Amino acid sequence: MSEEKKCLNCGEIISSNFCANCGQKAKVGRLTFHEIIAEFLSSVFNIDAPFPKTLSKMFHKPHLIIREFIEGKRKSYYSPIKYMVLCLFLNILIGELLGFDPIENQRAMDNGPMDEHSQIGYKAGEFLSQYLNYFLFILPFSIAFFSKLFFWRSPLNMAERTTIGFYMAGQFIVISLVPIILSKFHPMLFNLMHPLAILYFTYTFYNVFSMKSKFGRLFLSFLTAFISFLGYIAIGFMLALLIVIQFNL
Repeated sequence: MSEEKKCLNCGEIISSNFCANCGQKAKVGRLTFHEIIAEFLSSVFNIDAPFPKTLSKMFHKPHLIIREFIEGKRKSYYSPIKYMVLCLFLNILIGELLGFDPIENQRAMDNGPMDEHSQIGYKAGEFLSQYLNYFLFILPFSIAFFSKLFFWRSPLNMAERTTIGFYMAGQFIVISLVPIILSKFHPMLFNLMHPLAILYFTYTFYNVFSMKSKFGRLFLSFLTAFISFLGYIAIGFMLALLIVIQFNL
């Protein structure tokens, strides 16, 4: 009598090529780099995988993803933190392929001499640009805080609002690829990132939150979008300024 095969993942008896309990393959060998890369590409870029579906819907129906994820539909979409991290990874990768350097881009926009205080501010701006990928994690919490401030009647708690923030921050990172590409033609075009972010945030807030007055909802959506983005930039710049002054960079 042949020895029964047990699933290495959950310990259940396997009678086919896959475990009926957890779905893992019956035959599992040693890990190889080929397998790791294949699993990553399969989970991320497969047309039926959650990431492409999430990425696509976040452009035209962000409110549906946010609403369904919060209400419990967790397997259909990429989770918010993972979504932002993966968008950030793709942004860095594409930026590297395009040869985009945020420091050089900022220096190209600089005009004229600066006094001592202006130089410190400029160094803080350079530091913020250089480590922008880390400062971006301020954005979801800025979105959560100001959405609570302006849409306080909504029953969403802070954790749910932070979930919204991570999804929106991830999509902002994707959208920022447009001004990165355009900056290759002229450095100043990189600043299009700001109005694009505010427009997208306004659209998302307008569709996520409800009010009787459409004009009132649009106004609050724009105000929340503008101040959320401004707050993120202000906090990021102040932290960068403190670091530059503290360590005399």
